[in-house]
Amino acid sequence: ECNGFAGFEGKSGSYLSFTGNYFDFNDGPGLYITNEGEFRVNIAATGNIFHASGRKITDSYLSSHVCIEKCANLVLTSNVFNLELHYDENKQPVAYPEYSIVYKKLKSSVIKDNAMQNGCGKQSFVDLGEHEGDVIIKDNVGDIITDYDKPWPMFEGHMKEWYNV
Repeated sequence: ECNGFAGFEGKSGSYLSFTGNYFDFNDGPGLYITNEGEFRVNIAATGNIFHASGRKITDSYLSSHVCIEKCANLVLTSNVFNLELHYDENKQPVAYPEYSIVYKKLKSSVIKDNAMQNGCGKQSFVDLGEHEGDVIIKDNVGDIITDYDKPWPMFEGHMKEWYNV
């Protein structure tokens, strides 16, 4: 939480498990996994909460909850993603992160069953391609923020006193 860059930054190694963590208010991605050499293998991220990642980065794919490159046997499933909303010096709303999940060069990997209602400001998924073998991206739910007056998911009439709806 409140790290100078990523919540977790991994540039080498394999056999990583992230389960039940709360990645909160990181200046870069909540989870940033890349590798300059061979593919990183056997990585599981399941049941985590990602909130307010990428808060110090704009106009970059690093303004994301998860940024993953060059991984094989990756499972990213059953996580929750939520943005943070603040106002700039001109009192205009700004949502961060800009993206929920950015991925590139995956092999035999699954990104599935994640919840991301109001998870980011621009785009939920950014596929930068160059994958090998089967890569499954499906059954993820939620939309990017569209109503800056209601930054949190709600039902009609829910929390009226907070949002004046």
